[in-house]
Amino acid sequence: MDLTQKPASHFEIHSHDGSLSAVISKYGGTILSLTAHGFNFLDGDEPDDPVSSARGQLLFPWPNRIDGGRYNFMGIEYQLPINEVATGNAIHGFVRNMTFSADRILPDLLVLNSQIGPQPGYPFEFAIKVSYKIIDSGVKIAFEVANLGIEPMPIGLGLHPYLRIDGQGIDSWELKINAEDYLEVNSRSIPISWKSVDASRFDFREFRKISSTVLDTCLKKSIGANNQLATLKSPLRRVIVSASEHFNYVQLYSGDTVGDSFRRRKSLAIEPMSCPPNSFNTGESLVTLDPGRVWQSWVKIECFLE
Repeated sequence: MDLTQKPASHFEIHSHDGSLSAVISKYGGTILSLTAHGFNFLDGDEPDDPVSSARGQLLFPWPNRIDGGRYNFMGIEYQLPINEVATGNAIHGFVRNMTFSADRILPDLLVLNSQIGPQPGYPFEFAIKVSYKIIDSGVKIAFEVANLGIEPMPIGLGLHPYLRIDGQGIDSWELKINAEDYLEVNSRSIPISWKSVDASRFDFREFRKISSTVLDTCLKKSIGANNQLATLKSPLRRVIVSASEHFNYVQLYSGDTVGDSFRRRKSLAIEPMSCPPNSFNTGESLVTLDPGRVWQSWVKIECFLE
């Protein structure tokens, strides 16, 4: 074995004609880029650079925050490591820090998997498979989680793409979200209660410009809405985020506080989530996956010219 040969850290898949392509890292199964019509619709990091601000990462076994990293599941108290020091919360799970192996590689398809044992504050064993498939207008990302242990396990899943449709920034872009309620949170970003978007700055049920609106907000999909969660458009391009029926929540983040100041408000994070923040404590839309059972879902990101 030639130890001087570094294994590939990432994979590229593409459409048959080469007009669509995506780059995915084996670290966390992170999607780094999605290029269509000669434009990269994702504001991701370079393949060999550390991921910043959760760009393109998988958020599992929970998306968003758990209050103080503490939760009770089936009568047992657990304490997760605190990885958001400023708020004292546990955020975005730990799968994003794991290494995946390639199960299958085709020109337009990548299947990654990882088997993960008990972690601090989460003593459950599971396997996670993520499939990236190039489709006519973008990429479909399919998730499959299997409980390999002997006890039920709590799960929630999210995806954290930062989307862009030009190089100017989000203020001039128009946004539409199929959501009627937003989540009011406290100073530590922990939920207080659901509020109607009526007459609020979070009402994007019809297309309107984002303008100077600051977003770090969870919205709940409207009852009876189709799979389309969000659409972002400019005079040049349009991007649509859709998801399976498991994703009834979307977190919007305008990037006002990302570490690299030059990237602030240059892209909009549209994060499909299967449950809202702190669901490990509230139980809202939390999935309990029994031993030997499998949970499946998907997200699509589609890119168009206007």
